[in-house]
Amino acid sequence: MITLIHHNGTAVKRVLDASGQAISIKKAVPVAALFELAEKYPDKLLVWCEEQWEESINDLPWHDLIKNDRHLISYACSGKLFIPAAIGLVENSVFLKLKNDVRYPTWVMSSDRGAVYAKTLLQFKDLKTSWRNLNFFLSSLAKTGMSHGLLCYSEPRLHVHQTKLPKFEYNPDLTVLYRFVKTNYKTRWLFLLFFQHWIYEDKIAILPLLKELFWSDNPNGSNSNLNFEFKSVTDKNNNIEVIIPTIGREKYLYQVLKDFKEQAKLPDRVIIVEQNPDEGSISTLDFLKKETWPFAISHTFTHKAGACNARNLALDLIEAEWVFFADDDIRIAPNFLEKTNEFINTGIAEAFTVSCLQKGEKETITNLVQWTTFGTSCSFVKAEHLKNLRFDKAFEGGFGEDVDYGLQLRNKGVDVLYTPFLQLKHLKAPVGGFRKKYEFPWENEKIKPKPSPTIMAFHLKHGAPFQLFGYKTILFLKFYRQQEIKNPFKYLREMQKRWEVSKKWGLRLLGAEVTSTTGAATS
Repeated sequence: MITLIHHNGTAVKRVLDASGQAISIKKAVPVAALFELAEKYPDKLLVWCEEQWEESINDLPWHDLIKNDRHLISYACSGKLFIPAAIGLVENSVFLKLKNDVRYPTWVMSSDRGAVYAKTLLQFKDLKTSWRNLNFFLSSLAKTGMSHGLLCYSEPRLHVHQTKLPKFEYNPDLTVLYRFVKTNYKTRWLFLLFFQHWIYEDKIAILPLLKELFWSDNPNGSNSNLNFEFKSVTDKNNNIEVIIPTIGREKYLYQVLKDFKEQAKLPDRVIIVEQNPDEGSISTLDFLKKETWPFAISHTFTHKAGACNARNLALDLIEAEWVFFADDDIRIAPNFLEKTNEFINTGIAEAFTVSCLQKGEKETITNLVQWTTFGTSCSFVKAEHLKNLRFDKAFEGGFGEDVDYGLQLRNKGVDVLYTPFLQLKHLKAPVGGFRKKYEFPWENEKIKPKPSPTIMAFHLKHGAPFQLFGYKTILFLKFYRQQEIKNPFKYLREMQKRWEVSKKWGLRLLGAEVTSTTGAATS
C-alpha cells in the first residue's frame, strides 16, 4: 500500500509506503502524482488522504474494503461533496442521493480518503478530464468507469469516527457544476442546465455557461478498452429458492417449471403465489401435484391480485441462502443456474439483475456494471439482506415497485449489479396478467395526472435534490411530441395542472410522508 497525502486536492504534501517511509516523486499535483506512482508500482494499492484526515490512516482495513481491482472507494470525511446539488437537474440516476452510513454506489467521489489499485488507475490515463483537482478527476473517472465495469462506492468505514458520521453538504459553486457537466455530458445538457436554473431557481448563470462553451482543458484519449477480470473464490453449491407470482398463465408457468427441471444445477425450492381475484375461483395449477418435480414446490393461492402482495407473501417463506426473483413467462437455458452459481462464487455481488430480453432484442451492455434499477422478474439477492424488506404496496398495479425495491437494498448498503452474460428470454405472454382492470382512485379526476402517480411517488420518495425538477423538464419536453396540444403555452398550462394532480396522489400513496424533498413541494 502506498499513501499520498495532499492539500485540498491540488498539492502533494508527501508520499509514504506501508511502513511510513517517505517515497520520492517528481509530480506536485495529486492526480499526476498518483499516475506516477501507478506506473512505478503497478501492483500496489494506492491510497489518497487529505492532510487533515491523515491520523490513523494505516489502521484502516484497506484490503478488506477494496478486495479487487474492480473497486474504487472514497468517503467525504468532512461531509463536503464537491458537486453542487443542482447536478440533479441533468442526472436522474440512483447514484446521487448518497447515504452517509452505508456503502453506497455512486460516482460522487471524495479526495478526503479513498483508494484504488494502481493497475486500475492506469486504465484511465487518457481520461478526458481536468487533472487540476483530485475531487473533480476522481468523480469524472468514476462516472466514466461505472459504465465499463468499475464498481464505485462511498464507504463510511473510511471515516475516523464511525459513530459520528458527517452530514453530507453540497458545493454551492456553479462554476464546478457547469465544468463537470461540460466534461462528462453532451453539450446539450449545458443548455438544459442553464434553462432549468433560470425557470426553477431564477438564476441566470450566463458566465458559467459561456465559460464552459469556450473552455478546453482535456487531454486526448478514450476509455473504450477498459478491462476488469473476476474469478471464483470458492466452489460452493449455493442454495437457491425461486419466487414466482402468477395469474392466468398456466401454460407458461408449466414451461418455466420444466426449464427448472432441466437445469444442471437444480433450485432447492420454487415458491409459487397464484392469484385469481374472481370470487369462488380455485387453483388451476393441477400439474404441481400431478407431476413429479426434482425440487420442492411451495404453492400459495390467494384471491388478492397484485405482484407486490404476491412477492411479499413469498418472501415470508424464504429459507435458502439466495433468492431468485423470476417471472412466469421466461425461458431458461439448462446451464443458467449453474453459471449463476459460478458468478455468485466470485463474491463480487450480493444482489444482481440478469439480462432478460424479448425476441429480437439485443444485449447492448458488455460489462458487469452497477445498475440503476432492479428486475423483479430476473434478479438474485442474498437472502440475509431481505429481512424486513418488502415491496411497497403504494406501487401496486402501477409502475416503480421494482426500482423502489432496488433502492431499499442500496439504502441497506447492498449494491445491485447487472450481469449481461447471464441471460434469460422474456416471452412477454399475451395472456394472463390482470384480468380485471386495476382501478386507481385518481381515475375519476377531471384532470388526468401526468406522470402516473406511482411514478411520481417513486420520485418523491427517492429523488435527490433537484432530480424531480430535472425529471419534470424531460417529461414535458418528450411528451410534447406525443400529444395533440401544439400551442406551447397552452400545453405548459395543461401539463402543470396534470403534474399537480399527480403530485397530490403521489403524496397520498406515500401517506404524505414526503413533503420536503428539494424540488418536490414547489416544482
